Amino acid sequence: MALIQAAGRLRPSFTAEDAAGHVLPPVKMAGGDGTRATLVCLPAITATAGPIQYGMMAQMFEGRRDVLSLVNPGYLEGELVAGSFDALIELHLHQLRAAIGTERYVLVGHSMGGLLAYALAERAERAGLPPGAVVLLDTFEAAHQFSEKTHIALNEGLDSREQLLGDFALTGAKLSASGRYNALLMEECVLRPVESPTFFLSAAEPMPHQDEGFEGDAWRASWPFPHTAKATPGDHFTIMEHHLPRTTEAIEDWLAERGL
Repeated sequence: MALIQAAGRLRPSFTAEDAAGHVLPPVKMAGGDGTRATLVCLPAITATAGPIQYGMMAQMFEGRRDVLSLVNPGYLEGELVAGSFDALIELHLHQLRAAIGTERYVLVGHSMGGLLAYALAERAERAGLPPGAVVLLDTFEAAHQFSEKTHIALNEGLDSREQLLGDFALTGAKLSASGRYNALLMEECVLRPVESPTFFLSAAEPMPHQDEGFEGDAWRASWPFPHTAKATPGDHFTIMEHHLPRTTEAIEDWLAERGL
């Protein structure tokens, strides 16, 4: 991590003032029936993350909801990385405004993508483009809730899934971008409470090693701001894999209760 963070600091970057010039088009993942709010997903910042992170989830919403994924910059050769956390969120605000217009939408983030989703919700509210809701899927606070065992569990989970993404899952651009954003999240991510209703869906089961050194369920991800909390079957990764039907059912039920 120290090496890829150092590599990330060497990458050419853009500022918040320049963010509009580096907007990447969102990826449409599923089409809905036009009666429900669009889900706008924020990928995590790992080297293997991206819109593909929400591919299986989007299939579960096909025919019911439009599902879009925003794109973090810097993961392809030739792209600049954000020079600050503020610049990254400002870029996502430009992406969001171009993709959504005046449509109803819900921000969704799994893992560290949840930190981006929540920060974007606050920025969007200030910009007069508030989301109908925010859905956080087993999101850990940056610089908090991370034990050494949690890092090991996350890295082992990511490593075991790398082979599913093909021969070019890890490149220098992806690794250095991940290092840059990991540093920004740990050093600059300061979240503020949002007005939008927030659903915090946590994994009911620990990853291997994740619960070591904790008492009771203190290993679980938690959220410090007002929210509705629920645990769902699976661990940090499997809630988005073979336990995904239960995950999407919980999301859909909660949004339906709010007319979204």
